Amino acid sequence: MALQDAFRTTLTAGTMTAAETAIERRVDRQGKVMLCIYTESANVEVKIQYVFDAGTSDALAKDIQTIDLTSGTLTMVNFDFPTGVLRVTYNNNDSDSITANVLKIDLHTAR
Repeated sequence: MALQDAFRTTLTAGTMTAAETAIERRVDRQGKVMLCIYTESANVEVKIQYVFDAGTSDALAKDIQTIDLTSGTLTMVNFDFPTGVLRVTYNNNDSDSITANVLKIDLHTAR
């Protein structure tokens, strides 16, 4: 699989006020999609969303999966079909504060 997009950030300790978009990518010509997600922070929640009508004022995102990440554990999500426009967002999970550390997300695709 080829790396299509990569996101790296250092999370600030504390509670986030809103979800942040890490990756938004159209992947409708690829037959396989894999997300690799890793953090050493505690209390990080990642949402994978499908975006309808991307690039318009009527864009609507619906959740595919919500993942509460485990610190120090690599999480992989696979789709064996074209997925259209995917958006990956991150936030603190519920009311728990994020610990300061790195968040890494790689989006791999294959035909």
